[in-house]
Amino acid sequence: MLGLTPVYRNEDGRRCATASYKGATIEVVAGYDIGQDAFRYHVYVTGKDGTRESVYIGTPYAGSLEEADIAGFTAGKEKLGG
Repeated sequence: MLGLTPVYRNEDGRRCATASYKGATIEVVAGYDIGQDAFRYHVYVTGKDGTRESVYIGTPYAGSLEEADIAGFTAGKEKLGG
């Protein structure tokens, strides 16, 4: 997926996908939002120095977990200059 190999885990009812890129880690956290009938997701980037920051993604909803991953990893790569 986008040249990345994500690792998946479940945490508190949400699905977390992480992948390494340029020595940093991109994390996409997604869960189903029944009120929106869509998957809400957040993106975080942890740099080489261990600093974790949120990535602004605009409208944080996707039609599926796969769409959330693609949008999230794309945003993370852009944040890291890729």
